[in-house]
Amino acid sequence: MRPSIEQITKAVYCILMCLAGATMVAMAMAGIVEIVVALKLMYRSCARQLLCELDDANDDVAVQFALKGIESIFVAPVGFLAIHCISIYIMRRMKAGRCGEIDNVDDRPVAELKAWTLSLMIAVVATDLIGRLVGKTPFERERVIAECVVITVLAAVWWMVYGRREPP
Repeated sequence: MRPSIEQITKAVYCILMCLAGATMVAMAMAGIVEIVVALKLMYRSCARQLLCELDDANDDVAVQFALKGIESIFVAPVGFLAIHCISIYIMRRMKAGRCGEIDNVDDRPVAELKAWTLSLMIAVVATDLIGRLVGKTPFERERVIAECVVITVLAAVWWMVYGRREPP
């Protein structure tokens, strides 16, 4: 007996969710490791400053490590959310197709995916902007303005599409 399309879809869903979950955990762990490295660097820097060995070279490196760790934590769930929300939508479409109600499928999972993705993109760009403002890299006014514009546009799109909706 051949497996049905639903069984194949569920098997692919389980495999993809396992891969996405493992990737999410790995990225989150990498982010946590970067934050721990940053904390160690900051601790060493504070100890040196207490011993009057003023060397703040590690401070910039520590801040950059911490921000990259936070960025990794923000990006970690994107793949998992995408696979989960799209698969829910596909399953609902398949179920509605069998019942003859293909036009009445709720597209909320796709809207939720878009909202989460926009939110995480805003967080990543904001983290990069903070890194540029706090770090010791040369201040590039045009790049900072561009990142502020990107954050503003993404936030405006999020608010226009999702901010005014009534909760389900």
